[in-house]
Amino acid sequence: MIKENQQILNRLNVLTDGLITYLMIPLAFWLRFSVMRGGIVTVSLQYYLRIGIVFVLAEVLTFLAFGMYKPFRHIPLRRELRQLWLACGLDFTLLLSWMSLRHVDDYSRQMILFFFLLSLLLLSGKRIALRLLLQR
Repeated sequence: MIKENQQILNRLNVLTDGLITYLMIPLAFWLRFSVMRGGIVTVSLQYYLRIGIVFVLAEVLTFLAFGMYKPFRHIPLRRELRQLWLACGLDFTLLLSWMSLRHVDDYSRQMILFFFLLSLLLLSGKRIALRLLLQR
């Protein structure tokens, strides 16, 4: 049954990866500037959301290049998670490099770090949950 629906599952996987990543932007913003004390908003949430659209597209392309949307039925979970972490780490490095090259100095580094960690945690959790679900 899974083999017959692999294309649908892959599309759903791409959609949920992008959605999870994009939704972590406002969550990280809220954590940094509403929950933590001492945060001064110098860059609006809308700016981060605009960058987020480009970042999500780049991340999906990176995940495709890393083979994250091919079947992982016979591959150990830790190998899949390692690929995910490498791809996310590369995207995070590219994001920081791009922001540095564009001289975007007013962004919150803590907020970007929260975004990265939350995204990585939830994307990993989704993959683990999907594995457990598909095993049943």
